[in-house]
Amino acid sequence: MTELISIREYARRRGVAHTSVLKAVQRGRITLVRGKIDPDAANRAWETNTDPAQRRPTRGAKGVNGTPKRTPEGVTYAKSRAERETYLARLAALEYDVKKGKLVDADEVRARVFAIARTARDILIGMPDRLAPRIVGETNQHEIHRMIAEEVARVCNEIANARGL
Repeated sequence: MTELISIREYARRRGVAHTSVLKAVQRGRITLVRGKIDPDAANRAWETNTDPAQRRPTRGAKGVNGTPKRTPEGVTYAKSRAERETYLARLAALEYDVKKGKLVDADEVRARVFAIARTARDILIGMPDRLAPRIVGETNQHEIHRMIAEEVARVCNEIANARGL
């Protein structure tokens, strides 16, 4: 365990006002150990628990060209925030498409397609029974062809008009 230091000493080392450290303690972003601060643990907690959007440049914590240094934890927070925002935007777009009628429930579509396929199967299975009595005495090949084509067209129309989709 490293040495424990006072709040004011930690603020001085961190390059922030001691009131900033007090606020961090009060909000639970860093914790005290017997009224003192473990600087290593406090630094990790400070970086992990601070929203990068809320950070102000700290004294002496400048990077290239006077810009604030970026910490790996800050980048992780920003990345996870961006992923969350992307997810929420995609979710909103999906909800919009559902309300607009562009997207439908896949289970509902499967059920309707199954119902139409069953109807088509039943109609097709009954076709020989409907045609056989009409064709049985016919000897003209062209007339037989016309009857079959007519029945196939009737079946196709019945399937197309089937309720389900």
